[in-house]
Amino acid sequence: MRRLTKAERADLFGMFDGCCAYCGEDLGKRWHADHVKAVFRRHKLYRDGSPGYKTRLVGADKPENHTLDNFMPACAPCNLSKATYTIDQWRDVLAGYVGALQRNAPTYRMAKKHGLIVENDKRVEFHFEKQARLSGKTALREQERRSRNTHLKTPPPPPPTRTELDSWRQRGDS
Repeated sequence: MRRLTKAERADLFGMFDGCCAYCGEDLGKRWHADHVKAVFRRHKLYRDGSPGYKTRLVGADKPENHTLDNFMPACAPCNLSKATYTIDQWRDVLAGYVGALQRNAPTYRMAKKHGLIVENDKRVEFHFEKQARLSGKTALREQERRSRNTHLKTPPPPPPTRTELDSWRQRGDS
């Protein structure tokens, strides 16, 4: 699998004006290019004489998912949390965090008991979904921006919509 070029990374960074596609926070300098539909990398552990082990990439499963139109800009915490989950699997994992806090964190329970935290059953909505919902012009703006960047031979389509993500889930792609 080839690495993204600087121009491709710059274009991806600007997809949501330098914000994470998932949480909406500023990406900063150490952001990740996340595969929406996962590429499963295989690594091998080895020793080179120095203390501990090193890893070497030895291949990937689902390399067909390594395409420009399958990338989203993500902050490191979101990308590491998402791991190889589909969008809907990750949404369910995030929703389960409240129950884990309730079970395992006494400070959370105390803050909740005194009204500092109010839980709700709100569905997790990612930044790219909010953007699509709030502005039907998002796709058009993205298309215009990409058309100004002629270094891309074939501009990738805009970020996946909820309908596209639902169809991925129904087809069983991950």
